[in-house]
Amino acid sequence: MDENGDGIPDAEDTNGIANVTITLLDGNSNVVNVTTTDVAGAYAFTNLAPGAYTVVETDPPGTHQRTMWCLRMTTVYR
Repeated sequence: MDENGDGIPDAEDTNGIANVTITLLDGNSNVVNVTTTDVAGAYAFTNLAPGAYTVVETDPPGTHQRTMWCLRMTTVYR
């Protein structure tokens, strides 16, 4: 978590938040999959078809991040 909200990884920033809901959307904003982060804040989506996706984070009740984010990515089969 970006503790000071500057968008730059700093020593005081934490590795992540457990139990954050992560939603994967396809290029048409349809939900493809939903998962939650582990104790270190990590998550993964596997076996994705090539295409454009958006990852959306929803923090658990009682927590918040100072910087909200949404990630768009494209997967390519090789």
